[in-house]
Amino acid sequence: MTTVRHLLMTFDLPLSAWRVPAFRSAMIEWAGREHDLLHNHLNPPHDPDIPRGGFRYRYPLVQYRTNKGNAALFAMNEGADVVADVLSQRTWQIILDGEPTLLRIADLQLREHELAYSDTLRTYQIRNWMALNQQNYREYMQMNNIDDQTHRLEQLLSAQIITFANYFHWQIPQRYDLTIHQFKQNTILYHGQKLIGIDALFSVPLSLPYNIGLGKASSHGFGVLQRGYR
Repeated sequence: MTTVRHLLMTFDLPLSAWRVPAFRSAMIEWAGREHDLLHNHLNPPHDPDIPRGGFRYRYPLVQYRTNKGNAALFAMNEGADVVADVLSQRTWQIILDGEPTLLRIADLQLREHELAYSDTLRTYQIRNWMALNQQNYREYMQMNNIDDQTHRLEQLLSAQIITFANYFHWQIPQRYDLTIHQFKQNTILYHGQKLIGIDALFSVPLSLPYNIGLGKASSHGFGVLQRGYR
């Protein structure tokens, strides 16, 4: 049995999606860069022997986003512990876009979820999912058939779910099928670049926590998983 503890903290701070990177940077500076679970970058100040500028490739346990138009963060397991520890030790004021900004909690949800194979299909939706890297972007754009595109996206989403599962040492007990029922492409802005984001409705025989992020830039609020309806 594998259980994930997860925390969704929404602040009384209106925030547009394009400002999430600024909010993330402000939170990291406020908390202190020694807490690498908040940013996944190497060379924390307390360990000068780690080469500067590196990046720790792991599933992000702290993810920054908007929730109902407000600034929010989603944290799991050790990430939730770090967030709780930081909040207990500091004055709740960040510097956002050069302005002192007081943080107040508007909503707090703390839950546990058992990761499990399901005998029945579960339906989810994923929004602004950045499924494609440079290599598979070229491959995907050369596909003229919607069935081929759907099949490729199903492969990518399955692989990203397995990446999530592996981080939490969850061995999915048997082969499973993932079916995308519908999807649409959006143009999203990330680090000043226009990229493809996918909104998709899919079913899979797995019990997954809502609010986890999948795919590229999930730490910046892309690829958030929610309950889906057919």
